[in-house]
Amino acid sequence: MFQIKIDRREPIEAVTDPNLRLLLDYWRGKCAGRAMPSRVDIDPLEFRANLGRVHILDVLGPERFRFRIYGSAITNPDVRDMTGLTTQDYEDKNFAALVTAHYQECVDERAPVYRYVLGMLDGGPYEYFRLLLPLSTDGETVDKLLVAPLRVIIPVGLPTRGPFERG
Repeated sequence: MFQIKIDRREPIEAVTDPNLRLLLDYWRGKCAGRAMPSRVDIDPLEFRANLGRVHILDVLGPERFRFRIYGSAITNPDVRDMTGLTTQDYEDKNFAALVTAHYQECVDERAPVYRYVLGMLDGGPYEYFRLLLPLSTDGETVDKLLVAPLRVIIPVGLPTRGPFERG
């Protein structure tokens, strides 16, 4: 079971990882004077360095998010592909609540959010950053999210679904 030790918001300027910075700069470039870009503005092939490390989600309503794309190089406590599922479908309900709260924060603020999380999973440290970028079809309402986690430490023995590396 996932246990949170630290969960804090970081300033968006604190994004220093080169791949996350590229993704943030890409998102900003796609805004084109708007508060946020639309999903149709986003071409995943344009950020190949992050392709396996991103999620694209549909915002279904308050605290309801469905994974349209779940990055193949992403780990989670359930060790499962969440494509087509919602954040409520995580078996680890502590992790589900944390993820859902972060996603809702981005929806509510209609702006990029950068979070740092240190948790424990099965007795081992589970440390990562999460960059959340809102998308909007009408330019006002967040209806999709582009999310990029950056794993720093995962518990020894936690299987991953694909290639995994920091940076």
